[in-house]
Amino acid sequence: MPRARRHPSPGLHAVSEKLSAPPARISPGTVREIAELFALLSSESRLRILHAIALHGDMHVRRVADTVGMKIAAVSNQLRLMARSGILGARSEGLRVIYSIIDPAVTELLAAGARLRARR
Repeated sequence: MPRARRHPSPGLHAVSEKLSAPPARISPGTVREIAELFALLSSESRLRILHAIALHGDMHVRRVADTVGMKIAAVSNQLRLMARSGILGARSEGLRVIYSIIDPAVTELLAAGARLRARR
């Protein structure tokens, strides 16, 4: 069962802060962190999961799986990965683990991606 996490890791928080207003220079460490974030978000399954949580709010694994049409085990693995990376928060409610987006930059990135796609 994933460990509860309420706040993003400092690295992801720093990256999300930089996304709102790009600095004139980006350090090599920040470039690496941004690349890691985009690599994590490059999965179609993870984007579908994030979109479902962004639309419906906090969700448990079974509800996410039902919403995105994936197997519970696959969704659970993706949710756990995103929680460990600091994109999602995870809290226990009885026997269920509830996942939520804890950094608004994630929903901003989803919206920006949709806008970029609409312009094509």
